[in-house]
This record gives sequence, structure tokens and C-alpha cells, in this order.
Amino acid sequence: MSDTFIPISAVCKKLHTTSRTLRFYEEKGLIISDRITEHAPRRYRESEVVKIHKILLLRSLDLSLTDIKELLDEKDILQALKKRKRQLVHQIEKDTELINRLESVDHTSFQSHITDTNENSTIASINSDEELKQIQEMKEISYQMTTHLINKEYNSVISLFAEELRGYLSIDFFKSMWESTLIESGEVINILEAVPSKDYIASVLIHCSITDLLLKYQLDQNFYFITIAINTIEL
Repeated sequence: MSDTFIPISAVCKKLHTTSRTLRFYEEKGLIISDRITEHAPRRYRESEVVKIHKILLLRSLDLSLTDIKELLDEKDILQALKKRKRQLVHQIEKDTELINRLESVDHTSFQSHITDTNENSTIASINSDEELKQIQEMKEISYQMTTHLINKEYNSVISLFAEELRGYLSIDFFKSMWESTLIESGEVINILEAVPSKDYIASVLIHCSITDLLLKYQLDQNFYFITIAINTIEL
């Protein structure tokens, strides 16, 4: 590939991104720009523009900048895409199963079930109370986790994990999460209430000055954190 240089403005227009994003990637050592003089606009070799395109593609798949640094080899990128595809297919299968279960519910039998004997009604009420309690616990612990993460209180974040999981975590991991994702969001304006969903997943929306973030927490039935995923939502 030739050493033709492309101005940063043209790169942004071609790849539908911003100069701020490219400068951030450069600060993180992902890409290299070229300048004729110290105060001249940035420009990029064609080979670097190809790399930028790959980075933007991987970011659209919710991969962190730390992971992207390790995946800029073309073979590894293809493997990452295949892995992401398998995850999406698995989620689609789960959603399809739920849809089929909902469609199989007969209105008459459903009404009969919920208006059954007083004993069954009492059991249903107890289950409902337990579910409400679990939902409230999910909301509270997810909100706490988000607050600690935003305030860079990494030790407090780790303390919310089950004791047997803490040994596998490090402050550097959460620092990296902050630097690779949260720092791009601009100033934090507020943290909205956590919203639990099915399969012990709770989502928390962080409203920021530049980019909103959606944090998803996956817990097990004992409310031990399993994973944390952060998605950016462009305003």
C-alpha cells in the first residue's frame, strides 16, 4: 500500500467518526498520525486508515480498547467476529424460546391457574413477594456498583463481588475499564435507576455530557456478579 497521506477531516468523513475519537485512539497508542509541522493538522497513511476502520468495527461489537490492541491482526479479528456471532445466536435462541413459551399460553388455562384455590393463591403471593424482594436487591446492588465505578472506588467495586470471586479480580482491571470506555463519555451528569430484566440481568444508564453508557450486570441466583458489559449510546 502506498504512503499517500489523508487529512484527518477526510478520514472522519469517510469513516463517519470524529477527530476527537481519532485523537483518543492515538493517545492510547492504537494509531499513529503524521504532521508536517507541530501545529499542522493530523494526517494518516492509507494503511493507518485501514487500521482505524478495523478499530471502529471492533468498537461497534462492544470490544474494549484493551482487547482491540490484541486483535488488530486480521486472523484474530475474524475469530472475534465469529465469537460475537455465536453470542448473538445464543441470545436469539433464548429469546425465541421465550416467545414460543408466551405464544403457547392459553388464555383460559392461564385464568384458571391464577384463580385456583386459596392455597395456590397464597403460594403465588409469596412467590410474588420473593420476586419483588429479589428485584429490589438487584436494583440496589447494581446501582451501588455503578456509583463506585464512576467514583473510581475500585476496592468498593471488588467488595460487592462474592468472596470466592475477589481473588480473580484486580484494581487494574477496573481502571482499564474506566480508561478504555468511561473516559470517552465526557462528564457524568447523573446515574439513572437500575432496571432489572430476565435472567438476573440489571441495566443502569449513565447520562453523560458526550456519550450515554448502558451498564449491564449479569448475576447468579445468589447475586454474585458474573460479568459486567458496557455499551456506549451515541447521543
